[in-house]
Amino acid sequence: MLREIPVETFRATCRLAKIENDCSLIMFRPMDESLDTPPQPEHIEGLYDRLENWEKSLPPSLAIDRNRLPENLSLRMHYYSIIIRMFNPFLLERSEPTNWTKGYSKRARNAVHKAQRELLHLIKVYGANHGWKDAMTMSFHMLNVAAFGCLDRLAPGSLLSDVEADTWYADCMMCIRAIREISNTFLVAQAGLRTLATAVDRSSVELLPEDLVLFELYLSHGWTRTAVETIHSHWPLDLGVGMHSIEHSRLSVLIKKWGKLSAESNDSGSDSLGYSDSI
Repeated sequence: MLREIPVETFRATCRLAKIENDCSLIMFRPMDESLDTPPQPEHIEGLYDRLENWEKSLPPSLAIDRNRLPENLSLRMHYYSIIIRMFNPFLLERSEPTNWTKGYSKRARNAVHKAQRELLHLIKVYGANHGWKDAMTMSFHMLNVAAFGCLDRLAPGSLLSDVEADTWYADCMMCIRAIREISNTFLVAQAGLRTLATAVDRSSVELLPEDLVLFELYLSHGWTRTAVETIHSHWPLDLGVGMHSIEHSRLSVLIKKWGKLSAESNDSGSDSLGYSDSI
């Protein structure tokens, strides 16, 4: 049953969208500009201040401890996912650090770690109160951000205690189960599951027997064929293509070229997002 979204939630969503748009303009610059070097830290700090002020200015009616409606929880999850994406470029290890990395990587790691824990907490609250069957499709993105964040924390060299590793593992599986539930109605999420499945398969993460079933379908050789038969797209992925190219840019056409969909990319072979012609 459809409900009206409270006006304060709508207004808060609009304010957050404006900040996110400004963040995108800085993080994802025009195609003719190089993306090899992330923005300057002062730009990130300015955006972070705006995000924090946005959260502080929320009315009491949108406090999580008194309002756990789906749209309010989703709004706050979106907020933390923006923070993670914004600081993420500064987490990359580079062989020749430049001025923008000196003294800032630690700051970025702390901000991302804090946002990850808050995001995972909200995911738990959302799942316990509403489940994921009827979740908004944008929830897939936030769950995806959280799941890959957990995998990053479980990477070799993270120096986690056994308790910490078990916690990050459990949170990762929680996110993947939620994505699986969403994928029953939002079929495009199945492509995201394929990416996660191959990322887990190539990582050092040892799956518990009861969790293997989460990935069996998406690691099978028949996944591409099944996805092509299931996911039918009437809209092009890139609205900027010319009319003569639209038929070749639909999602269902693209899936046919995914011989091996993974989170990694290289210049050749089917074991990447290079859109191999093998099925």
